[in-house]
Amino acid sequence: MAKELAAVQAEVEAEETPEGVLVELCTEAGEAELLVPPPGKWKSRAQTFLGQGMFDLWAQLTLTADDFQAWRDLDPTLDEATEFLDKWQEAAGQDLGKSRASRRSSKVKATKRR
Repeated sequence: MAKELAAVQAEVEAEETPEGVLVELCTEAGEAELLVPPPGKWKSRAQTFLGQGMFDLWAQLTLTADDFQAWRDLDPTLDEATEFLDKWQEAAGQDLGKSRASRRSSKVKATKRR
């Protein structure tokens, strides 16, 4: 039930546009709608930073200058940043690549065996 409610909230709080998905970032400092472009338009390092939990660096490389400033001003906690990204994933129909990390891990293991 909670998962269904979260999906409905994500639909309400995120809107797809041709440039990306507008997602609401809510923190103790306030809230703002930020435009997250499609992953194909991200800098290659952005995915790496996101996977490492370096959300400020991801935002700096991915968001517009104004949206990045809003991100910095709102200074999201780890939970708030994760919630924002969950909303984005749901609205955009994207997966942040848990399977990619596991493939990368298996390549590292294969290299070590040689």
